Amino acid sequence: MNTRDAQVRDWIEAKKLLDLAKVNEILLRQMVLEHCSDQMGTTVSLIGDVELKVTRGVTVQVDEAVLEEISKDLNTLESACIKYKPVLKQALFNALPEGSILLKAITTKPSQPSVKVIEGKS
Repeated sequence: MNTRDAQVRDWIEAKKLLDLAKVNEILLRQMVLEHCSDQMGTTVSLIGDVELKVTRGVTVQVDEAVLEEISKDLNTLESACIKYKPVLKQALFNALPEGSILLKAITTKPSQPSVKVIEGKS
């Protein structure tokens, strides 16, 4: 086995261990949280000689389809609760001519490459 093959095998093994560690961490965190306050906001619990600072909250999402239906009926205060965030339509953006003024508002950075492992190919 050459160095490249060994590196790929080592990476696959490390990925499997990481996935297992993530699952284990979630299970252990849930077990630890059973010993802490379930109060919303930030609480501090002392378990043995360890202080745990737990922050609990609620995730809130907007149903865009429903919002579109009711948007004309919202009052000023209700409308002020909604912040509209620009979303780039990648296919249209890619078709823009070089030198488009929109480019002034766009920043880019490299993304993390994704890797799919398909074992047993040779």
